[in-house]
Amino acid sequence: TGGTGADKFVLRNPNSYDVITDFNASQGDEIWLDRDAFPGMASFNNSTQTLSMGGKKIFALENAVGFNAHEHVKFISAEQLDAHTSLPGTERAIGEYGTVDNLTHVWQTIELDGNYIDPVVIASDPTFNGEDFSGIRLRNVDSDSFDIRIQEGDYLNDVHTFGETVSFFVVEAGEWELADGTRIAAGLHRTDNLVTNQNDFDTIDFTDNGLTDFVSAPTVLSQIQTNGTNEGGSQWVTTRLKGQSSTGFSLGMQEEAALNPDNHVEETIGWLAIEQGVSHDADGDLLLQGGTTGVHVDENWDTITFGEGFDVTPTLIAKLGSTRGIDPSVLRLDSGSISTTGFDAFVQEDQSLTPDIMHADESISYLAFNGSSGVITGFEF
Repeated sequence: TGGTGADKFVLRNPNSYDVITDFNASQGDEIWLDRDAFPGMASFNNSTQTLSMGGKKIFALENAVGFNAHEHVKFISAEQLDAHTSLPGTERAIGEYGTVDNLTHVWQTIELDGNYIDPVVIASDPTFNGEDFSGIRLRNVDSDSFDIRIQEGDYLNDVHTFGETVSFFVVEAGEWELADGTRIAAGLHRTDNLVTNQNDFDTIDFTDNGLTDFVSAPTVLSQIQTNGTNEGGSQWVTTRLKGQSSTGFSLGMQEEAALNPDNHVEETIGWLAIEQGVSHDADGDLLLQGGTTGVHVDENWDTITFGEGFDVTPTLIAKLGSTRGIDPSVLRLDSGSISTTGFDAFVQEDQSLTPDIMHADESISYLAFNGSSGVITGFEF
């Protein structure tokens, strides 16, 4: 029986017939089947609300709201189920972070150490080794890998030969709590919405997504997960954020200025919200810190200082944290400035319509991890 919040109904016995009550898609409910125990094709009968495989009924729904078999039934390996259905209060790996060096316009495949059911990949905006207007695109986000590259604006030749440094964090969608109580929430959002004015944004409400509100406004980072005709659009596109609060935030996409009034196909956007401040591990050592700066970063280089210094150079993910200036823009980082105490960054506007690069002051959202790579563990919240 389902309850308040996101429920996972896990079925592992092919010889049982289960009745699932109060399934609610709007709260993030899903049905997980052990794909090793349930091989073959499944079919769902809408009139009887039953799912069958090979003529054998597997489960029936009662009082279901918003159920779609293609979206809400997932076939998961036994290994993944074991990892993701641990007892409440059990600490486990929830994500990992790392850095890609010398990233160009050529796709690179990143193999992950962990195995995820609903991975959310957040990549930093790029460094500024090459000056052409550029962002980050992902594709083929899978349980244990994803592809990444530098994408230049469509008004450029999209050949970015200067290798950039880009860090990433992969986290399982859901709600998590770190050992010191720091909260993390992550999710996926489908939209075709292009932002052309301050009223164009989608609203992401935590409770509407089956999650819990934060005590105060978290740091929020987002990243388009899709690319190409089978996943999304191939045009240059980025995300923009505003209105972060304890209950949610506003989210949209932008193409370059010359194309932004046009339509864009539907994309999947991954988002991450984390309590602002520092987080320490069980030994009291600095693990990570998330923050959102004041509104003072524009087209000129600016220095951002961490709230607490790291022992070694951290893995840094940084993006625009506001949309005070509506012109399509990204954040660019000085790779040589990233240190134990902070980093330098500026806002880069695209020049597809005009050569003007002046931009309104923006805030920066960042997430920094101790060291060059690692695994983050936590508890289900």
